[in-house]
Amino acid sequence: MIKNPTYEALEKRGENLEKNASELKKELMNLRKFKTISDKAGHGIVMRDLDGKFIYVNEAFAEMHRYTSEKFSSCFFHHICHVTK
Repeated sequence: MIKNPTYEALEKRGENLEKNASELKKELMNLRKFKTISDKAGHGIVMRDLDGKFIYVNEAFAEMHRYTSEKFSSCFFHHICHVTK
């Protein structure tokens, strides 16, 4: 049988949700700052996952390689750069 939560438990849950929402807002603001700065940078900036798939490419990097930044979303790092081991 499922018990109804107490008022204190609901209050605590609400506080946790408010804290999580506040943290998410901070992270979103930081992400927007990063994107604004990197989009305006004159240097190529790239983020990729561990497999080498591009996660983010700024316009400067895309222009250096004569691609659109959207094209990179389906590319891997090794498609454009030769890596020697």
